[in-house]
Amino acid sequence: METKKKWWKAFINRLSYRYRFVVLNDETYEEKASFLLSKLNVILALSTVVVINILLTSLVIIYTPLKQYIPGYGDYGMRKQIRKLINETDQLTAKVQTSEHWVGNVKMVLSGGIPENEMYQKPEVQKKGEESSKKK
Repeated sequence: METKKKWWKAFINRLSYRYRFVVLNDETYEEKASFLLSKLNVILALSTVVVINILLTSLVIIYTPLKQYIPGYGDYGMRKQIRKLINETDQLTAKVQTSEHWVGNVKMVLSGGIPENEMYQKPEVQKKGEESSKKK
């Protein structure tokens, strides 16, 4: 336990050492700016910038129409409209297929492409007396 406390104090001391950050003009070696920084100050500044960036991005997404581009977020009314349009397209494709089938059959009948033995024939109507004798 004692070693952990010593290690923690040494770590904090290393973070709090001050360093001089100097910006120089490369040609004249004139000092443009000078800062006293510690590792802790740099870490805090970077983490603050990251948090502010995350907050600003979140606010932009929440309060602008950009949120509609997030997968799975879309507007409820839009989802309902999409389902309705999908159902309508399914119905229309089924109608188109049946009408294409019907037109194909009509063309085949008009061109004489159906042999007589394959033509539809009306089933024979059986009399009531004949039904009972066939069942036995």
